[in-house]
Amino acid sequence: MSRFVWSNLEGYTRRTDPDPAALDLPSRWILSRLHGLIANVQRLFDTFQYAEAGRQILDFLWGEFGRLVRRNQQKRALAKTAKRGAASPHRSMC
Repeated sequence: MSRFVWSNLEGYTRRTDPDPAALDLPSRWILSRLHGLIANVQRLFDTFQYAEAGRQILDFLWGEFGRLVRRNQQKRALAKTAKRGAASPHRSMC
């Protein structure tokens, strides 16, 4: 539905999917898991299993995807701290 709406807006150009070869390993992994989820949810929708499809979407977003985002944010924060020359937050607690 949203694709139909977006495609009928003036000046809309569809973004292309990123080239998987240009992505880092965690991004390729989560993209492959997302494509698997999409196929599974489509199968569940085709067999009218909406509750299970919703559960799997929530599990993915709050589980795998959420963990990956938190890890990446933590790595960026630690890199930013190291770049400023400040002591690591783990070391300052000791």
